Amino acid sequence: MNLQRENTSFGQQLESALGKGRVEAALDYMIHGEEQLAFEILVDHLYEYATPLTEAQHEEALMLAEILKHESKALSRLYELIVEGPKTKEPPRSG
Repeated sequence: MNLQRENTSFGQQLESALGKGRVEAALDYMIHGEEQLAFEILVDHLYEYATPLTEAQHEEALMLAEILKHESKALSRLYELIVEGPKTKEPPRSG
């Protein structure tokens, strides 16, 4: 799996909701090998701006978080932003 490509793909899906500038600024960190920081910034923006997510986007965020070993309060609360269909999964628990 190409982590940079996955993170970029996730960010590009969010451009219309977060704004191209915010997404590009976050993804710029990947140029310097900071994939975790890029993802963390995207997650923080999603939560801070209460960006509606599809169930698929939420699942992708959780998958990337697992790969990056990322945990944060914002990530655990993205569950609240799902707008389509029933919320079928419990939010991840932070320990």
